[in-house]
Amino acid sequence: MVEAYVHIERARFGNRIQVEYDIDADPFIQIPPLILQPLVENAIRHGLMSSSSGGIVNVMVRKQEDHMMFISVSDNGCGMSEKKLQEILSPQTESKGVGLWNIGQRIKLIYGIDFEVNSVEGVGTQIMFHIPAHPDYMRRSY
Repeated sequence: MVEAYVHIERARFGNRIQVEYDIDADPFIQIPPLILQPLVENAIRHGLMSSSSGGIVNVMVRKQEDHMMFISVSDNGCGMSEKKLQEILSPQTESKGVGLWNIGQRIKLIYGIDFEVNSVEGVGTQIMFHIPAHPDYMRRSY
């Protein structure tokens, strides 16, 4: 799904969008739907497209020795201030988007964890989290 989305955005924006994949995990490990693709979409739309030159999104999925997977989506886009970050992570935000908050709630509901967001204005944003490498999430109703 991520690659299909990126293909569509590249058709629209051309060389302004570069996506690098660093995947070192079992391809059969499932990541719940509507987790990874919306993070990449946010990185492209809010991080890269805020600049006329675009930028790079890096998608990393790595299995770790403790039977966990490290997942990270980062961009070298516009970044955001701490105030803006707190606004978009709040469920009562006045802004029109609640995508990042919704993704965080899905991860919390499925795995009982929070994701980490690091962002610096003018430098970029990284969102990362760890999930079990063999999740039993399909049995949960969400």
